Amino acid sequence: MALGLVAAAQTAPLAALPLLLEALDLGANELGLAIGTGLLTTIGLAPLAGRLADGAGHALAARCGLAIICVASGLFCGYTALVAAGAMTTEHAFAVTLAIRIVNGAGVAALHPAAQAWLWAGEAPAAGTRLQGKASAAQNAGRLFGPLAVALISGMGAVGILAVLVATTCLALLFLVVLRGPAAASTATPSPPFEAAYATPPGGPAWPLLLALLALHLLGGGAQYILGPLLLAKLGLEVVQATRWTGGLMTMAATAAIAGNLSSHRFAEQWRPAAGAGLAMIGTLILAPFANLFVVAAGISMLAAGIGIAVPSAMAALMQGAPASSRGRIASRTAAIQATAYAAAAPMCGILVAGAPSLAAASLILPAVAALLLLIAARRREAGQGP
Repeated sequence: MALGLVAAAQTAPLAALPLLLEALDLGANELGLAIGTGLLTTIGLAPLAGRLADGAGHALAARCGLAIICVASGLFCGYTALVAAGAMTTEHAFAVTLAIRIVNGAGVAALHPAAQAWLWAGEAPAAGTRLQGKASAAQNAGRLFGPLAVALISGMGAVGILAVLVATTCLALLFLVVLRGPAAASTATPSPPFEAAYATPPGGPAWPLLLALLALHLLGGGAQYILGPLLLAKLGLEVVQATRWTGGLMTMAATAAIAGNLSSHRFAEQWRPAAGAGLAMIGTLILAPFANLFVVAAGISMLAAGIGIAVPSAMAALMQGAPASSRGRIASRTAAIQATAYAAAAPMCGILVAGAPSLAAASLILPAVAALLLLIAARRREAGQGP
């Protein structure tokens, strides 16, 4: 529940981009740069946060991280409200937004690795894909709720939307505070190749999985970021209408991702990640023209379903062989990979939307193809067929 609420609060601002751009007088490339630079905090702090979580306790680390996110959400809402009331100008909007995103990134660095490790406590490795699928489904349910809420309350304006998101984040923190975790951690025995791969990266057999996760998150982050700006730039929708459609399309994507999450364990184990990446690649080919709302809805839904299959399967493969004492560190590395992808996707897509909107959607084909090839390479290495 807490992971779902956090996902809602973190995803909803992407659906509200048209309103936020107008309220803070920022360009798409400026906001993209602020989002991407803020994620550098997550990249830098995630490994340290993972080690601290393994030592101090995953529950405590998760709660502290979410508390920091609550503070960042409150600051952003407060600043936007002051600008709307005329008490502050937008002269320093970029700097303020960047600073708040850095604070938010520190909270994400602490929350997600600890939450992943806490989730796995007491679970058998054999249940890995199903467990990871349920966790991803909870997060995607939040990603569904967030844009849907934005679409429903878009008439409240940027400040009203941000206030709802602050309340949602605080509710998630309340859930984590009252939640009691498993009584005992897993005693799973580590099994190569995954533990060995983390001991000696990047030469271990897990490196294609890590790079594939990077490509998949780059694909997912880029797809989320371009929707709102391209609805304005290519389809010519007005701001409120674009905000509503962005929320609706992201809701469709989250629904498709949940379906992928919950069905991922039904695919043949050895080809689950590659099958999902292949489906996502087909989605990018459909989305690339960004010709009309029907094409966009079909492409983004197929793309999201593919990611929903591939990411939990790859994550389960990385986590299932690790002992409980190292899962925080493993999760911190995958969190840093996700943050790296989003940090790269936001400014790159912002530049493309501003300078070459006709290429923005088509650019998503590249990470989709890369993810598919890397996951095939991972399967070949696992089977002993690759180098």
